Amino acid sequence: MSKLATLPGQGLPEWTEMGQASGLDPLGMARPTEVVYQSLLPGISTITNRLRYYSFFPWILDRYARDSGSTSREEFFQFQRRSEALFALVGVAGRYNNGLSGANWASGLLVMDGDVIDFGATAERLDGKGYLKNKGGALGAIYGPQLREMNLVGSSSKHDLPVTTERGDRMATCMAASIGPAARVFVHAVQTGRATRSDIEAMSVLKPSAIEPGSPEQAMLAATLLGDLEDANEVDVSRRGTMLRILRYARESGALPSAYALRWAWFSGRIDTTQPSSAPIDPWVAYQANDLLRLGYETLLKRAVEILEVAPGKSSRLGALLEGVIEEVSGSAIGGGGFVSQPEASASTQDISGTIENVGDTLARVSDEAITGAINLIRMMLSWAQANRVQVDALFPRSSPFQSLSSELAFVEQLGAIPTRHIVEAIVRERILKRHLWVASRKFSGQSAYTYLFEPDDGQLRYRSTLVVAPSSPRLTQAIQFLEDAQLLDQDAGISSLGADALDAA
Repeated sequence: MSKLATLPGQGLPEWTEMGQASGLDPLGMARPTEVVYQSLLPGISTITNRLRYYSFFPWILDRYARDSGSTSREEFFQFQRRSEALFALVGVAGRYNNGLSGANWASGLLVMDGDVIDFGATAERLDGKGYLKNKGGALGAIYGPQLREMNLVGSSSKHDLPVTTERGDRMATCMAASIGPAARVFVHAVQTGRATRSDIEAMSVLKPSAIEPGSPEQAMLAATLLGDLEDANEVDVSRRGTMLRILRYARESGALPSAYALRWAWFSGRIDTTQPSSAPIDPWVAYQANDLLRLGYETLLKRAVEILEVAPGKSSRLGALLEGVIEEVSGSAIGGGGFVSQPEASASTQDISGTIENVGDTLARVSDEAITGAINLIRMMLSWAQANRVQVDALFPRSSPFQSLSSELAFVEQLGAIPTRHIVEAIVRERILKRHLWVASRKFSGQSAYTYLFEPDDGQLRYRSTLVVAPSSPRLTQAIQFLEDAQLLDQDAGISSLGADALDAA
């Protein structure tokens, strides 16, 4: 297990940094899950979509330092934004490459008449009609933190502009070797802010999909992803474990993996709760278990919101709302045994989750089957957490302001040996309905974001809006794309020959 994944409280933000105006994470349960998977795939985020940015940015930073060297922020931002914009133009011209920052803007320029594309002025606009609104562009808004985490970009003691590290210098050299004469065409276009269509075609070697197998750039990018460098650090080692695991799955399955397939392959059959386990828990199992707990809670929340939506005046008293949430739940969820135990359910965890995921749309309604599945999921995940209490508490510290397997297990155990139905009512009342009001109030006071799905109104709860229930996105989709860009995965065979060689050498 990664040391990063076991540090209590690692990476937990202040409330003012949490959530969005659209009401994401309505129960404050997403962040503990994110802390786990962020420690398993450092250097990658859910918005870093193409690997070649990791060689492109060190290269343009190196070129800027060599060709200009000016520490003027305005001059640097002009060069950077034009470079990023031109990279997007090259990427979407001809054979379209997805995942590029500014792709829509670039596509709009390419359909205009004329042989010369004057991209410089519009690349620098920050009013929403240019390349990107954020002045720092993709480097500042998306890739910068990840490049630093991968030790490719750092800071200077002489100025406040980003600079390449020693590792970044090596990456820049590899990128320069890959693109050859196209580098001169690229730099000239950036300087003038103009490029002909033939220029863009000549620069096609810069496309994210154009990394040449066996080239120094490909080897350097692959080694960086896999943490296979002489100067590899703890962050590289943490990422290496997951990357090799993806390659192993691809070789064994003979198919290009999906994030969904990986999550269930690593989870299925791994939550035996018949006896306490002293073996180290798999962090990816812990991630999935905590996310499934959140999925169960949010399904119950959505049922409550739906009841309010159709109630007279779109309002209801708390007691009536509680009764409505669980009134038709089947005996397999409410009956027999203690709450923190495996329920008497024949369906697999994946089948139950699939039933719930079918309501992952604002228009979809939560069925009684989905409610039963949600309660079963909650019971199963808490049962697993109880069997692995010490390690679960280390991964998900209860002292944080977020709900997790650890906090919810403690809450249920404090209730004692009361009927299971009363436990479900307590969870819905305290950990879901009241909890949402508390989370929304914190977001409102800290961010001025009104994210209430329902609100108190003269002793009742009144409907405001519904929500989407969906699994989290744990960076695996981006990791798979990166391995494919690095020529380590293959669309047809799953793993490529270069990927198999890397796996054998690991």
